[in-house]
Amino acid sequence: MIIKYNQLNDLKKNKSASNNSELQKYFKEKILIESFNEETRQIIQSQQLLFKNKNIISPKAIQKTSESQMDELQNKSTIQIVFQHEEKLHNFLFAYEATTDQLLQQARKIVPTISAVVTTNSNLAIDYYLQLQNQKLSVFQGRIITVQGVPGLLALKSKTGLRDFIFIKCIGVGGFSRVYLVKKKQSSRFYAMKIIDKKIIIEKKIENIIENERNILAVTQHPFLNKLEYALECPNHLIFITEFCAGGDLLYYLQKYHVFTETQARFYIVEFILGLIYLHQLDIIYRDIKPENILIDITGHIQIADFGLAKPTRNEYAYSFCGSPEYMAPEMLTNQGHNQQLDHYCLGVLLYELVVGQPPFYSEDINKIYENIILKEVEFPKNNTLSNEIKDLIIRLLDKDQKSRIGHQGGLLEILDHKWFENVDLIKFLYRKVTPPFQPDIFKPPALLKEYKDGDLDLIRRLLDRNVQGTTMFQNFYYDQSVELDIRLEQQKFLKFYHQLIEQQNSKMQRRQKIKFMRKSRLV
Repeated sequence: MIIKYNQLNDLKKNKSASNNSELQKYFKEKILIESFNEETRQIIQSQQLLFKNKNIISPKAIQKTSESQMDELQNKSTIQIVFQHEEKLHNFLFAYEATTDQLLQQARKIVPTISAVVTTNSNLAIDYYLQLQNQKLSVFQGRIITVQGVPGLLALKSKTGLRDFIFIKCIGVGGFSRVYLVKKKQSSRFYAMKIIDKKIIIEKKIENIIENERNILAVTQHPFLNKLEYALECPNHLIFITEFCAGGDLLYYLQKYHVFTETQARFYIVEFILGLIYLHQLDIIYRDIKPENILIDITGHIQIADFGLAKPTRNEYAYSFCGSPEYMAPEMLTNQGHNQQLDHYCLGVLLYELVVGQPPFYSEDINKIYENIILKEVEFPKNNTLSNEIKDLIIRLLDKDQKSRIGHQGGLLEILDHKWFENVDLIKFLYRKVTPPFQPDIFKPPALLKEYKDGDLDLIRRLLDRNVQGTTMFQNFYYDQSVELDIRLEQQKFLKFYHQLIEQQNSKMQRRQKIKFMRKSRLV
């Protein structure tokens, strides 16, 4: 029910309303009340202010039962957002648990044709957050933000191209690529756009690596894997457009806090393992485990990114020499051939770095790193406070013989059977129900703090120039996740199988915990 400002005079005439100073103050603020549930409406009806419209924003009851608590309800349990359309301001009150989806739905009641809502002052961080699906509006509690609608645009062509995006800023520079934060004009959704120069691809002879990355990204779909939305081929560049993770990467947090506690490290390792199990079940070796490839989304959960070194393989061994020196496994350095056990080793390196602060065999001399990996046994800093369980797990993951390394028989599920994961509930992790150790600041997200400007304007100009000539490198490079229905169906089928696998492993772990608890109870 919308109570318009010009109705206030009528309300003032109502005796019961005028006798209640709290209600007078409440309505004089010109608030359009649209988020009350049945219980709250009954409170207002007791003041003879009848609400005829039954629209409900919040699915849960706002637990307030007395007139004297109305101000508290407004200040502590509701979120105020102002929607501006033309010259009118519409004030919305949302219950604490309301979401961004519900904000858009409410705005569409006023302007049905809008595709999104954005801030009137173009706040990049908030605009990004508002485009995410089903995110809590409670982050805005104590703030009043003003938003406006983005006119819906009709899709007049079959393929998405570069001109469908607005370039915002460069957020990353790699050896042969640049990464831009972009916004799609039609939806106002934000993405990360990785731009790779074809000249460098040819010079470095990495055509197979780029094509392989595109194909792996196209067939994978998992909550802990960075999602490919579009792949484009331009005259002189190849483009990957993926989910944008505003939380930065794990390296950012490792540099900020230096070392993690075992509990903090366990959170990231479990989420990473769940993503890695998915890849291994698809017979894909990741081969590029390191903190900077573990992105953090705005909610604090991980997304594994950069599949340039990933390799589809079944039972055969791979012999490529690739990866970061500190994370290379002994079998890669000795050219013995490697399989999924290589990822197990690198997982041990990652875990060690998270709780110690640097990789286990680190040296400023790369050759010394290689020598240490092959010959030196892992050591822990003196006076460390690490548990025996995590030390044992790291030692077994860093076993130089891949045939005796933990996981050589049962894969990553065997690793999850280790005592260090004893109290882990995999289902809670999989459904992102475990609270992350670090929560990115949505108003100053780490991924938006950096900007690289050198060469930006020239590159964007060349990308958008219709007269630029070039050659086609791949026949079927184009990809649009929204129209690849066959691929999405296969992804869903495999994801269902994957969930069953994780549920079985979780049940096994829970039974083990229960048996251990019962044994302890008997001893007591």
